[in-house]
Amino acid sequence: MARIALVGHGPGLLETSQGGEIDDHDKVVRLKQSRSLLENPDIYGSQVDYVVGSFVVGDALQNHWGDLCHSYFLFIDSRTESVTPLGIADMADRFHGECVIDKELCEFWMHAYRQNRYREILDARQERKGHISDYLGHLHPSAGTFAITYILEYLCPDELKLFGFDNVLSGEFNWSVTRGQEWNKYPDHNWDAENRLLNLIATYYNYTLTNDTFKAVTQ
Repeated sequence: MARIALVGHGPGLLETSQGGEIDDHDKVVRLKQSRSLLENPDIYGSQVDYVVGSFVVGDALQNHWGDLCHSYFLFIDSRTESVTPLGIADMADRFHGECVIDKELCEFWMHAYRQNRYREILDARQERKGHISDYLGHLHPSAGTFAITYILEYLCPDELKLFGFDNVLSGEFNWSVTRGQEWNKYPDHNWDAENRLLNLIATYYNYTLTNDTFKAVTQ
């Protein structure tokens, strides 16, 4: 039974020592440039099998993780929607190991996210960003939501458990342990829309979603 852990950056991780549970999974997927979290394996675990990050930071992402990771998923978002197939191929070729960049997949779920942006109530820390995308919030979902779709699309686990996904699971903003409580550039993600998107993703890939865990529906 393939069991995958996806580690986010929510402060809920600090409340319990789940590092052992995280590493007990068959595969562990991590987000963006979060290598420093591995310095606290009791909380965050130490296993790294895949890393998910944006196309914008592709080269920096590989340099950041170095020899710790050789498999990456890069997502296309509202900043890179105009990237060409040639540009995608060029980026993938620069990676030493596996690098999957699925623009069609990202556009599909970015559109679904935008269709679910009914409202956005920003936290003061998000408003300090200065530039707000529009009155409904950010134009693309977070790295965590993109990561869920990549995992279910390409890795097809029997079970996917989310760790540190405070914002997406609650539909409300909370701070990130990689940025701190008072970081002044928190993006205006519409967490309410991302929360609703979870059930759409589960249904689309034939999973059930209970609390923080996707489980494949057996035929």
